[in-house]
Amino acid sequence: MAAVATIKNPLSPKETLIFFCTDDLHVGLHVQGEGPNDLPHPAPGRGGDPGSSDASVAAAGDDSGAAGDAPSTKGVLINPSSFGTLRYKDLVLVCGIRRDNKICLVSPGFTPLPGAPVPKGQSLAACGDGADHGWLYCISKDPAELREYSFSTRSPATVQGAQPNANSYLCAYYENSRRYCIYQGNGNSLYVVERPGGTVSKISNTGNAKPKTPMAVTNTGVNAQLYYSDSSNNLVRISRNAAGWQSSAIVENAPPLADATQLAALTSSNGLNNLLYYIVEDGEGRYQRYIDKV
Repeated sequence: MAAVATIKNPLSPKETLIFFCTDDLHVGLHVQGEGPNDLPHPAPGRGGDPGSSDASVAAAGDDSGAAGDAPSTKGVLINPSSFGTLRYKDLVLVCGIRRDNKICLVSPGFTPLPGAPVPKGQSLAACGDGADHGWLYCISKDPAELREYSFSTRSPATVQGAQPNANSYLCAYYENSRRYCIYQGNGNSLYVVERPGGTVSKISNTGNAKPKTPMAVTNTGVNAQLYYSDSSNNLVRISRNAAGWQSSAIVENAPPLADATQLAALTSSNGLNNLLYYIVEDGEGRYQRYIDKV
């Protein structure tokens, strides 16, 4: 599962920044408008193609690669793995996992993250308030523990009460001064842990999730939508409102997910659509966008 992560361009909210792991294990970037006829989506490994709007944003071969450097060596990102991205202090931060099992800031620049925990799995997730506070999540140790890293204090903490499957992927969101991390337990069901406080809740109606499902979540401050893959590779959505998590349902007309895909999602600037990126079955290994009207 080649890593992919999306976030709104803070300088142009109708543009999506798409970060992905290229075939040579560097970080690729594509900028795409929200319109249905905007530029096509990049395939993993297409970063820096002449004549395209893709670009390599970090030479992920050492600790000194600066944003915009042209890669000269094979990168060192883990593949399969995932990225965690967030807006923090007016910067868009993207974190990934290096082959020596260090969590690194991979954009802007490329450098190990000071004080970060050592991940055991391949998953990262991030969220924040968009200003002075941000958090990164990973799974570490054996038996598996969910770990939370604070960007403001540069320190990690174990999330007590969470019991993730060691192979689980993660996603996270921020709402009303609280953050939520979602993981897959040792059964197929998904769980959410609330921070601070550590309240863990099983998300009902998610027992149809496939083992090691990719997942992504969007949040408008009123409702959250969680996306994952079921055992037949269908894209499934479950929504949360003030009453809690509702029934899950297959997203109508969405192409099935490929076995080897990650999943990224964000809400459009008008709040009417969720923009999902994933590799579809028989999609030639390319990340494609599906627009889900919510």
